[in-house]
Amino acid sequence: MEKVELFGKLLDETFKDKNLNNYDNKHKEKVEEEVANYLTKERSNEASFKISELEQAINKLNISLAPGPDNIHNLYLINSSDDFRKLILDLLNLSARTNALPNAWKITRISMIPKKKANSTSPKDYRPVSVTSCL
Repeated sequence: MEKVELFGKLLDETFKDKNLNNYDNKHKEKVEEEVANYLTKERSNEASFKISELEQAINKLNISLAPGPDNIHNLYLINSSDDFRKLILDLLNLSARTNALPNAWKITRISMIPKKKANSTSPKDYRPVSVTSCL
């Protein structure tokens, strides 16, 4: 528990930003604008991804990456059935149409990875790595 609190304090101090709320709003506005531009230029009003696009993305997945908090591994996606891929496609299209992500895709698992020395006792010798859903 002591290590967790120490890492938490270090991360909080390292990534603290007084303008965080302002940054979040600017970033959100920029992302929403980019998504809206993309949807109007590249897609019809129904914003729909094609199965070929999904399969192309699945074929690029790295099987050595760890699964996220949902425990869906890239290998599972690569070996998924056509029916399962159609469900994923429906979910992606719904997400694009509603401009919303499922909450499970927003959850991250953070691990502290040593920078150089594997047995260092200094929190500054570790870096955070976030693992999110493969989907």
